[in-house]
Amino acid sequence: LALHESQAKSRMLARISHELRTPLNAVLGFSQLLLTEGPDPANWRERMGHIHSAGQHLLKLVNDVLELSSRATGELPLQPAPAPPPTGPQASVRYIEDNEVNLMIVEALMRRRPDLNYLSACDGCSGVALAKAERPSLILLDMQLPDIDGGEVLRRLRADPDTAAIHIVALSANAMPEDISRALAEGFDDYWTKPIDFTTFLTAMDRLFPAG
Repeated sequence: LALHESQAKSRMLARISHELRTPLNAVLGFSQLLLTEGPDPANWRERMGHIHSAGQHLLKLVNDVLELSSRATGELPLQPAPAPPPTGPQASVRYIEDNEVNLMIVEALMRRRPDLNYLSACDGCSGVALAKAERPSLILLDMQLPDIDGGEVLRRLRADPDTAAIHIVALSANAMPEDISRALAEGFDDYWTKPIDFTTFLTAMDRLFPAG
C-alpha cells in the first residue's frame, strides 16, 4: 500500500511539474527574447500576448490545486460580501508592501484613478505611522512584511481610536481558504488575492470610490 501511494504521488508530482513547466517555458522564453532582442514592433505585442496567456494558465493551475486542497480538508473558498465604501472629503489610498514589483503594478493602476491621493510604505511600522499621520480612506495591506506582519499592522491600527475605522483590505498572495477566513475574522474589511487582475482591482476601486 505504501509503495502504491508513493508511486501515485510520484506520478502526480510529475504531472504537476509538466503542467507548470509548459507555461513557464513561454513566460521565461518570450521574456528572455524581449530582454535580449529588444521590443521589436513587429512581434512585441504577439510575444507579450503569449506571456500573458501563459501567466493566466499558471494561475488557473494554482487555483485548481487550491480547490483540490480545499475539498480534501473540507474548506471552501470564501466569497466575502463587499464592505461599505469608505467616505471622506478627500479620498486617499495607502499601500503597505515591501515587494518592489507589486508596488510598481499598484502604482501604475492607481495612476488610472488620478482623483485618488496615493502613497505607499515599504514596511509595517512605516505603514502604521503613515496611517496615524494621515488617516487615509483605504489601506491596502500585504500580509508578509519585513518587520511586522499584516495581522499585527491591523491590530495596531484597530487598537488606536484615530485609525480604528479605516477601511483595511488585505492584498496578499496567501490564497488558501484558511488564510482568507482568518484574516476576515481578525477584522479585515475584505481580502484580495495576488496576482492582481487589473479589471477586478479597478472595479473594486470604482465600487469603493465612485468617480464623480
